[in-house]
Amino acid sequence: RGVLTGFNEAFIIDGKTKDALIAQDPKSAEIIKPILRGRDIKRYRAEFADLWLIATFPALRLNIDDYPAVKEYLEQFLPKIKQTGETFINPEGKKEKTRKKTGNKWFETQDQISYYQEFEKEKIIWKRIGSVIRFCFSSIGEYTLDSTVIAVGKEVKYLTALLNSKLHIRELLMNSPKTGTGDVIISVQALTTFLVCRLEEKRQKPFETLVDYIIALKEAGWEMESNYFESVIDALVFELYFGPEFKKAGKEILKHLGDLKPINSPPSEGGVSAGRGGSPTPLLSAGRGGLKLSAEEKLAIIRSEYERLSHSDHPVRRALDTLDEVEEVRIIREALK
Repeated sequence: RGVLTGFNEAFIIDGKTKDALIAQDPKSAEIIKPILRGRDIKRYRAEFADLWLIATFPALRLNIDDYPAVKEYLEQFLPKIKQTGETFINPEGKKEKTRKKTGNKWFETQDQISYYQEFEKEKIIWKRIGSVIRFCFSSIGEYTLDSTVIAVGKEVKYLTALLNSKLHIRELLMNSPKTGTGDVIISVQALTTFLVCRLEEKRQKPFETLVDYIIALKEAGWEMESNYFESVIDALVFELYFGPEFKKAGKEILKHLGDLKPINSPPSEGGVSAGRGGSPTPLLSAGRGGLKLSAEEKLAIIRSEYERLSHSDHPVRRALDTLDEVEEVRIIREALK
C-alpha cells in the first residue's frame, strides 16, 4: 500500500508551500517527496499534480528540531495532528478528535512506513479501488497515498505492459472482488492468481521499449502514436497466451520487433570509444553509448519507428488490421465493449 498520514491536510502540500519551506530551511528538502494520489494515476504514466509529502515517517526516527521550517509549519495543525485519539475544542468551538492513538510522535505520519525505500525504486503503481483499471510505471521516486498500491521488481516494465493489456484487464474485471457499487478492488491478493507468461530477458526487450515509447508519447501529448503502440502491446500479449492460434492464423508479431530502437538504454562499459587521433569520443548511438537522449531525440526515434511499423506493407500493421480473425482475440474484444 501507499502512505497513510492520518491527516492529509497537514502532510500534503502544494509546490508553492514546498518551495517556501525549502527557502526558509534548505534541509527541509530531505523530507519532502513528490506524492501521487489515486486520481493522478493513468495508463503507463502518472499526471503529477505538483503535490508533495512531508515524509516524517516513524521508521526514519527523525528529530523534528533538525527541520525547523517543517516543524513550524506542522505546529499550526496542533492539536489536530496529535496521535492520541483525544477530543478537543477547535477554534470554532466545535468538538473534534485528534488522529487515532498510536505510539508515534505528533509530527510523524500515522503508519510506520518501514518500506519507504521501495518508493525510490522502479515500480508499478495502481489505484486500489476504482471503475477504471490502469497501471502506471514509475522510476523517479514518486511516493503514493494509501489509496494506491505499489509493486517493485526488475521486471516491472514488462509487467506494466501485461497488466495494461486488454487480455489482463478482462481477467481483472472478471475475477477481482468488487465493492457494493461495482468498483473493482485491485489488491495485491487480486493479482497473486495471475498466470504471468515468464519470458527470458531478451524477449522482454520489445515490451520494455514499447512502454518507454508510450510514456514519452503521453508526456508529449502524441495520442495517435501512443494508441498505436498500445494496440501493438495488446496484440503481443494476446500472442503470448494464444501462440498456436496466432501462428496458425499467420498473425505473429513478436518476431518482427527484435529491431526496435531503444530510447532508454543502459550505459555500456566505459561509455566512450577512441576517436581520430586516439582521443575519447562519446558514442552517440541510442543503444550503445549510455548518453541520455533529449525528449526531442527520443520522439524523433519513436516517430521513425511509428512510421515504419504502421506502414500498410509492414507485417505488424497487417496483423493488427486483421487480428479479429483470431477467434480468441475477437471474443475478448467483444467482451470489453
